[in-house]
Amino acid sequence: MCVDPAKVWTTGESNGGQYSWELATNARTAPIFSGILPSIGSQMHGYRLPPLRTTNLTVVGVWGIIDNIMPPIGTGATNAGEGTDPRTVVDLLWGYFYEAARETTSNFAKHLGCSERLPVPVNLTTDESITCQAWLDCNEGCKVIECFSYSGHWTPTAAATLQIDSVHTPRVEWPPPPTGLDKVYFEVQRAVMYMLKIKMAHIGNRIQAGILSAAVSLVQRGIAFVEFLRGLPEALKLFLVAESQSE
Repeated sequence: MCVDPAKVWTTGESNGGQYSWELATNARTAPIFSGILPSIGSQMHGYRLPPLRTTNLTVVGVWGIIDNIMPPIGTGATNAGEGTDPRTVVDLLWGYFYEAARETTSNFAKHLGCSERLPVPVNLTTDESITCQAWLDCNEGCKVIECFSYSGHWTPTAAATLQIDSVHTPRVEWPPPPTGLDKVYFEVQRAVMYMLKIKMAHIGNRIQAGILSAAVSLVQRGIAFVEFLRGLPEALKLFLVAESQSE
């Protein structure tokens, strides 16, 4: 198998997408890759590191705009009592903090020499369920593109249709929200995720209570056993006295 070392890409989904950002910012791996395509994965909050390769690098981030696990849109979540940070998002299930999608892509665009202007809509596919935007005037051979689909924490099928090298033409910034049964499906998904979060917390509390109860019971049994051992000599003495009297 022949491999062109100038066209090696990395991609990953969820934590794998998060790792794709890491590969582009780590000195040991950044020179290897000419492109990264993180899917539904974001950098952890406080780790908005820049790319270490500044030429011939294509960056394409793909997110679902109703993703509750690694939300891409800044929510103004409170970060550990430090105040409200609109650049921060927090997943509704486990409570991890992430960088908002735009914070990550704009940081990459800045270090790849792209224009300071906001990214412009680009047409990378005929599938209207996903929309993309790109920064302009980047360094030689560099592109920074962010794409959004009206979906949750799964890689949208439309991501497979993206033509990264296609001609850029204006298009609508956001896909239309779902209607009919699709809307019902997405609302049910959000409700299930929220209830799952509550259920997990409830289960966690039950487990903690169970462990505490078992520990208390074990201590009580241990104390009872120690008391039994302490009283054993006296009980044996009384038994022998009773036996001798019966004779």
